[in-house]
Amino acid sequence: MENNLFTRILAAVFTVIALAISFVVGLFAALVTIGLVVIGWMAFAFRYWQLKRAASKQSSADSTTIEGEYRVVHRQEGRADD
Repeated sequence: MENNLFTRILAAVFTVIALAISFVVGLFAALVTIGLVVIGWMAFAFRYWQLKRAASKQSSADSTTIEGEYRVVHRQEGRADD
């Protein structure tokens, strides 16, 4: 009977240890997953910020005045250039 009681206690201890290890491994996996999500969110936010910044630079470059030379060309009537 002592051997049977000892075996049951030992099995209970191993079960508790296995549950604790399982909990720690699961917690570690959850933390790794959360870390990857945070890193991915930061990468998407940074890329969005870069695209937004590039678009604002391009729109500000489009709104600037371009200086250049021009000349007036007088066409003769009755002449078909095209």
